[in-house]
Amino acid sequence: MRTSHSFLCLVLLTGSLGWFTSQAAAQQAPPLEFHITFDKAVSKDRFTGRVYVLLSQQPITELLTEPDWFDPEPFFGRDVKDWAPGTPLVLGADALGFPAPLARLPKGTYYAQAVMDFDRGEWSFAASEGNGYSKPVRALLDPARGGAVNLSIDQVYRARQFRETETVKLVDVVTGDDTPTVLTGGVASTVQVTVSEPAPVLPAGSFAAEPPTVRA
Repeated sequence: MRTSHSFLCLVLLTGSLGWFTSQAAAQQAPPLEFHITFDKAVSKDRFTGRVYVLLSQQPITELLTEPDWFDPEPFFGRDVKDWAPGTPLVLGADALGFPAPLARLPKGTYYAQAVMDFDRGEWSFAASEGNGYSKPVRALLDPARGGAVNLSIDQVYRARQFRETETVKLVDVVTGDDTPTVLTGGVASTVQVTVSEPAPVLPAGSFAAEPPTVRA
């Protein structure tokens, strides 16, 4: 009986120690964070703007242009001011996140890519001319386990050049007077068209006597 009692006490003691150890480990687990730096090759000056981390469970072969809004994968952002080259930036629990904060990221293996958005007016916040970005890093991400993922922004995005052909040319269409809008696209034409005034508003059933001025 004494042996059985001693064995039972040993089992209970071992289990208790295991529970306390796991609790201590959980409390001491570092937060899940991205540690980001950028190279002087991207910018020699301090950076003020927004930094993103884009995640994908599929291999990233080039700079991601934007999230798939119909089936979004996680991405996170943080505004920074006077961020110096080579200085680590921590993007963690306080970062903006979509579709959920970093603390609620589903555990899994992801490819992570960091982007510096210089906000030069392009349609994509990521794949815009002159933006800085990192090479993708594959990592197991688990908010419960935590840990840091290092990302180095050392690449500069260059937009793909449009190649004209015999039948397809690049044109600019400028509309409006006070605040002109320029639309650039490839069409089967060789002219630059400028619409200097809007089309007149006509009564129903009528025809335009004079079309808007078009200069080729």
